[in-house]
Amino acid sequence: MPKERSIHEKHRHRLRERYRAAGLEGFADHEVLELLLGYTILQKDTNPIAHALLEKFGTLREVLEAEEEELTRVEGVGPHTAFFLRMLPDISRRYYEQSAEHRPRFLDSRQMMDYFIPRFLGRNDECIFAAFLDQTKLLLDCTLLYQGSLDAVEVHSELLMKEAVRQDCRYVVLAHNHFTGVAPSNQDVNITRLLRKKLLEKDIGLLDHIIVCGSEALSMQDSGYLNRGL
Repeated sequence: MPKERSIHEKHRHRLRERYRAAGLEGFADHEVLELLLGYTILQKDTNPIAHALLEKFGTLREVLEAEEEELTRVEGVGPHTAFFLRMLPDISRRYYEQSAEHRPRFLDSRQMMDYFIPRFLGRNDECIFAAFLDQTKLLLDCTLLYQGSLDAVEVHSELLMKEAVRQDCRYVVLAHNHFTGVAPSNQDVNITRLLRKKLLEKDIGLLDHIIVCGSEALSMQDSGYLNRGL
């Protein structure tokens, strides 16, 4: 084994042993990236690449959420590595979705926020989820209702009503993501009121609309936005 590769392998071995001993506790972001990069970049020092990624994107989260094309613009990051990094948030989201209770009962906004936050991990576009509940507020199903712009109110209304009727639900909880904070826009408020009105025509209650940004979330019901101006 060439001497340089041997040095890199020893360093990676030490990182792996640190992780085995205490998980990621005490790891800086660049060290987490080094650990990851070591599985796709075998014969280079990954420390400078990890630092370059953080310098370009800012945080570990932003690195993992970056587009593959953007990642490959960092020296030392090839298509294989970019694909590997970009896949990690999707794997994490699948893990959290499967770890969550399959059919929780939504009795308060904290339960709703904890349920929805993982569903937006790693997503780079705006998404709307709808959770359909029975009369006891037990989850019947959760559907990715729409991906893309939140402007098409008619589309959201048609899709939501069709699915709510199909589920034969009594309540609905909506959730969508922001990228610059959880405060709802005027458009968010107007769309929510419109959808609630249409649901009530079918005797279906809109319990809440959760807005998620990263690890933070806001309940429009608890914050007073759902009833403001009515």
